[in-house]
Amino acid sequence: MLRHLKRAKEFDGLNIIVLTALNDDYIKDVGGLPEGVQVFHKPVALSRLEPVIEALIANTAESHYAQVNSPA
Repeated sequence: MLRHLKRAKEFDGLNIIVLTALNDDYIKDVGGLPEGVQVFHKPVALSRLEPVIEALIANTAESHYAQVNSPA
């Protein structure tokens, strides 16, 4: 599913975060993850995850603001 999302034009620019209990070796053995996917392993401290999510939200808001306010 993640590979489909990364390839699909409709989801171009989508930032994907994976939260998993699987280890890196197993993920690699089953085909790995697409380029650009951020991986966090359970248990993950909110202090590690929160800044990443906040940055993604801020970047999305900035991009939206730039599109809305760009001259036509």
